[in-house]
Amino acid sequence: DVIFLGRGKGENYPDRKAGSETGLWSYLPESRSDYIVPSEHGNRCDCSWLCCRDNNSTGFLFTAAHDGIGPDHFDFSALLHNQKELHRATHGCQLEDRKTGTHPIYVNLDMFNMGIGGDVGWEPCVYNEYLLKPDREYEASFWLCPVSSKNEAPSSLARRKMAERDPALDVDRIQ
Repeated sequence: DVIFLGRGKGENYPDRKAGSETGLWSYLPESRSDYIVPSEHGNRCDCSWLCCRDNNSTGFLFTAAHDGIGPDHFDFSALLHNQKELHRATHGCQLEDRKTGTHPIYVNLDMFNMGIGGDVGWEPCVYNEYLLKPDREYEASFWLCPVSSKNEAPSSLARRKMAERDPALDVDRIQ
């Protein structure tokens, strides 16, 4: 399962997130997207933490480091096809139908993400405030922790792991 604290329930992007509530969300990745031409999809924005576990509750916890280096949030997607497969396919029917639990989940983590644009039909632009600038340096810091507990809720685990890494961090504000 994929559990996260961030914007959900469905996919959202930096320039398409105003209607997405911030909360605690859980889902199982799906094999297909609604796009005719396969591409990256399923992005979730402004996440404080992400927990991915298998049926034995083994997996990983990813958190922004909250250390003043880079943002204190990140974006992610969890897909049943890898980037190479998505870019190679020209139509959704060219992708093998897969099921969560029997196929690997490919997790994409982004500390910085550009908008997708296209809100007006006559110009597929991304507004300036949602562009990643090539002349700017980007820095980020994060923690990746193993998870092997069935007894601890992911939100409690995230707060505990962040407090272990940085005792000065006010984890109560993170949920």
